Amino acid sequence: MTRRIATLCWYLSGVLAVTTGAAYGQDDSVSVTSRSIEDVLIEVSYDTPATVISLNNSQLSSEISAPVAKIHADVGDVVAAGALLVSLDDTDARLSVRQARANLARTDAEVVLAQARLDRGRQMADENFLSVDELAALNTEVAMLKARASAERVSIEIAEEQLSDTRIVAPFAGVVSARQAQLGSLVQAGGPVMALVQLDAIELVTRVSARQGQALMAGNDPVFVAGRNSWPASALRASPILDAQNRLQEVRLAFDGDPPMVGLTGRLRWRSAARFVPVEYIQQRGTQLGIFVVEGAIARFVGLPFAIEGQPAEVELPPDAVVVERGREKLTDGSPIRIVAQ
Repeated sequence: MTRRIATLCWYLSGVLAVTTGAAYGQDDSVSVTSRSIEDVLIEVSYDTPATVISLNNSQLSSEISAPVAKIHADVGDVVAAGALLVSLDDTDARLSVRQARANLARTDAEVVLAQARLDRGRQMADENFLSVDELAALNTEVAMLKARASAERVSIEIAEEQLSDTRIVAPFAGVVSARQAQLGSLVQAGGPVMALVQLDAIELVTRVSARQGQALMAGNDPVFVAGRNSWPASALRASPILDAQNRLQEVRLAFDGDPPMVGLTGRLRWRSAARFVPVEYIQQRGTQLGIFVVEGAIARFVGLPFAIEGQPAEVELPPDAVVVERGREKLTDGSPIRIVAQ
């Protein structure tokens, strides 16, 4: 009798459980907390190595072979554009100019004589005292002498150019960074004489990833920091190619005020113009990284195609979007959710 009563109680409790479940339904939603996307997004700061460079760091060479006669500037000297740096012995060059001018004078005299003969020949030809062939020969002689005179004028220009090459001048304002020319030594054509660094064309160069390059070109307030000093800068241009070895992109910047010394190394720091989702909000589902946003009573997984694991990611969401904060670990795309107080 006792066994029958126990069996009946067990049966009735099962019916009651089924009835209760059917009456009230089974709640399989996930309890989560949420925050506005505007409260979640953060600014990202970047910090990369950078170096101050001059646009022109030129090795000046001699155009001719000649001994060094005088040195007008030395290492560390700041010189103006056009300043005389080195004088080469110009003896041979001056003699070449004199010889070229003498050759032209002689040819000009021969042209005058040949022209007089031609004029006389034309008169004789009119009087039938000179043949057509003889007259043609006189014309040819004048033409050849005039052509030679033209060539000798070019020779004078070449000789004068070589004479001017004995004066090695600064192509731009800058500072002498090295001197190879030695007083009295013979400098060969094409041989190095001095190195000159331009001081009024200075830029900052850094090498960053492609994503950092985009952020830098659109970034806020880049600052070059070296030691305790800092200099504000502005992005100028980014190279459209990546280095084949390190996959980095070169970016050039200009200084907003007085630039630091050429060759100074330090750190370039800037803040991104865009705002990013913090790492702790980013979840991985399958092979995709993304975040969960609230869409009514369900959670939607929004993929972040450019996200990198372990780093904040840029996201494009409407300003009134709401993201899941706590409880996101249990979610999949389309999971029913129940928002609870934090």
